[in-house]
This record gives sequence, C-alpha cells and structure tokens, in this order.
Amino acid sequence: LVLSDGDLHSAVVVDQVVSVELLTAVDEEVERNALRGVDRVDLLSRIAKRERAEGLVFLVSAHPLLAA
Repeated sequence: LVLSDGDLHSAVVVDQVVSVELLTAVDEEVERNALRGVDRVDLLSRIAKRERAEGLVFLVSAHPLLAA
C-alpha cells in the first residue's frame, strides 16, 4: 500500500486482506473502551464495527505515517 499527500510518499506492507465491507461508526464509549491499552492512538483516525462479522476495526490515519 503506497501513501502519498502529494509531496511525501510512504509504503506500508499488508500481509493479508481479510474482507472488503462496509463499516459502521461506534459510539464514543465503545471507542474509549477499545483504546484502553493502545500505545499509539495518534496513528488511528477512527474505530468502526464490521457489518458482516463481529469485531472492531481500527482505522489507521495516513498523516502520522507520512510524517514519520
């Protein structure tokens, strides 16, 4: 996966795509509970839940990865 903001470029290696599906935003309480114990919350943009299966998805923000 290649990330770019027009000036900076970065690559991220993805070992597997599990599915492609619609995600639904979670409420603030679920998000707070899910973030407990996460060290690098600055890398996340949102947390969502899957439509097809149980479980949460952490959505990574490209901006901190490009700045690193």
